[in-house]
Amino acid sequence: MILITYTKSAIHNQSTSVKLRLEHDSDEVGFEVYLEGLEIGYDVTVNWKCHEMQSGGVFYTDSNALEIVKRTADDYTARYNTTTNQRASSNYYPINSAILIEDAGEQMVVMNDRSQGGSAYFDNGRIELMMNRRGSTSDDLGHDEPLDEREMIDD
Repeated sequence: MILITYTKSAIHNQSTSVKLRLEHDSDEVGFEVYLEGLEIGYDVTVNWKCHEMQSGGVFYTDSNALEIVKRTADDYTARYNTTTNQRASSNYYPINSAILIEDAGEQMVVMNDRSQGGSAYFDNGRIELMMNRRGSTSDDLGHDEPLDEREMIDD
């Protein structure tokens, strides 16, 4: 097994670390991301990219960890005959256990251990999961309050 750890000290003695775990004779790669605190006005995402994969804006997400649902980037605007200037939020879905993309029989699957928002709309061969976000104003997408959660959740 190979274990790689990256740690970066940020503002106010807060740190971010990523652990990468590779098992011998396995196609699986394990990631652990730890984010301690976040300045206001930032979104933090973790992205996985396979440069050879051409997913064409099609990706699959789980639905309540019971079934996999096919998603198509920008399908919302075509289905409801509407336009939006918030492309990211209209292509983000709840990810309870997995998100995947595929191309000609090859698949890249990212499995998570907690519910997160995620997508694969932005770029061919790229999966994105939201780790944390913190804003000073409302995003006008639901609650009329800022996204300012500061509580730490210990596993």
